Amino acid sequence: MMHHDPSLLLDGFFTPRVVVDDPAFAVDSEAHPPTCSCAWASPSHLDTWVRAHDSIRAEVADLKHALDALDADELAPWQAESLLVWWRGHEAHVTNHHQLERGVLFPLLRERINLPGKFERDHAALASQALWLRAAFELVSTASACCCGPSTVRLRELWPAWERALLLHMHEKETAGLPLMRAFFRPDEARPATRALLLRA
Repeated sequence: MMHHDPSLLLDGFFTPRVVVDDPAFAVDSEAHPPTCSCAWASPSHLDTWVRAHDSIRAEVADLKHALDALDADELAPWQAESLLVWWRGHEAHVTNHHQLERGVLFPLLRERINLPGKFERDHAALASQALWLRAAFELVSTASACCCGPSTVRLRELWPAWERALLLHMHEKETAGLPLMRAFFRPDEARPATRALLLRA
């Protein structure tokens, strides 16, 4: 039986590393105790789940640099179109990653772990934010096509919140979800699911 809601442990960048033998996390501690951590030879920062997140982090950094480098009020049509194409690829990447987590990884982990429900609630919140950003990118592209003087002002307003929410979400999964996965599952049991995050997103 759970002693508390695991989601209460999540606090963005201040999330403490979980205590994996806390009874709150075990679905059945007798059948599946959290004793697999020593079976993982590679360090956590090289885990496939983290590497999948790293690819998203790299995209976030790339677009931030691009927005900083562009003139806010004098975009060339090709620049506006490039921003939209880039966003569509990034949004698809994040969406597919979250779908694979919900459809492949999380169901596996829930067989032995009481996962924080916040992981999936964050997916819904991020999807809502993505709609606003998509509209802003499309507006820039449309304004460029109509020769209406595209501006990145709205993008610059929305981007920091997206960046922060996405980075916080991935940090929480790596600080709480990853140690739990490695405690309750051997590498051969978990890797097919985590590889899917990297290869299929």
